[in-house]
Amino acid sequence: MEFGVGFSDEFKNASSKLDGYNNIVSVFGGTRIQSDSYIYNDIQNLCYSLALSGYSIMTGGGSGAMEAANRGLFLAKQEHNLEGISSIGLNIKLPFEQEFNSYLDIPLEFSHFAIRKQVFLDYSQAFIVVNGGFGTLDEIGEILVNIAVLKKEKVPFIFYGDYYDELYKWIETKMLKECLIGKDEFGIIKTAKTHDKVLDILKHGIIKPIHHK
Repeated sequence: MEFGVGFSDEFKNASSKLDGYNNIVSVFGGTRIQSDSYIYNDIQNLCYSLALSGYSIMTGGGSGAMEAANRGLFLAKQEHNLEGISSIGLNIKLPFEQEFNSYLDIPLEFSHFAIRKQVFLDYSQAFIVVNGGFGTLDEIGEILVNIAVLKKEKVPFIFYGDYYDELYKWIETKMLKECLIGKDEFGIIKTAKTHDKVLDILKHGIIKPIHHK
């Protein structure tokens, strides 16, 4: 993909760090999830399980759900001496200075939302969406559109937990029922309530995890 000066430098820098990875699961969720909450702990444990199964984790690199996801992989890697997987964060420079969380092997910083989004699209072999706000909704729409119009290969896209149950139902009973999307488009979205279900969806997708001995 062609970008202008500055844009191109950011993309090339990311590519130099991420080329060669074919096991990246991106996790999207909100910054406001507290570290003492159930959902934070659940996201951390989910990504701990994903790490043990050979998947790298990529997030926006910030706090909340992103920190929980990166932390899960980071702890699994430390405790089990895992190789071939990484905790990756794509941070965006914002007026209020969002900072990297402390659980990253590969921290990448961006000035441009468009490049950051493109890196997520180009280097993710699956997407998991957890509790979040407007930013997470933006990421959901971006990914689903790109998969639906074949700008991104069909990869697993998962609503995790029960947070998106009503949105999923609305998409089914409004968008699909009123023929504003097709069955194939609706079928892009998978749902999972448990870690085992997430792993099963990934196993039957196109993703190829690292197999640890």
